[in-house]
Amino acid sequence: MKNFKLSSFIKAILAGAALAVLVFWLGTYREYTLLRRLCDSSFVPAVILLGLSGIIAARNDGSFDTIGYSLKFVFFAHYPGAKNGDEDLLQYKERKAAKRRSPINLVLAGLIWLVVSIVFFIIYSVQK
Repeated sequence: MKNFKLSSFIKAILAGAALAVLVFWLGTYREYTLLRRLCDSSFVPAVILLGLSGIIAARNDGSFDTIGYSLKFVFFAHYPGAKNGDEDLLQYKERKAAKRRSPINLVLAGLIWLVVSIVFFIIYSVQK
């Protein structure tokens, strides 16, 4: 897989695990059953990781470049002492494109959390 980094993947899984623990702990206040809390706590990281990877994919296509350049332009217009660098929009887009990273690590981590959530949901549905 292109641009796959094991360290970034592990960080995404661990961030999802931290979110899952938080959601699981918050579910204790609502007196949900154990399986429902497990289902909820694995679904939330899946949605957040997959949603974040979608935003990163949109950013990689350059969807936010014009907005970022405009905000930079407004900043330098209001603070004349700041160094602008005299960069036009095309140069700005090329510079940003060189720094882009693939969201594949977040997608894979989100899919793993989604599969775990589906498994817990099936168990929860059968047991009901």
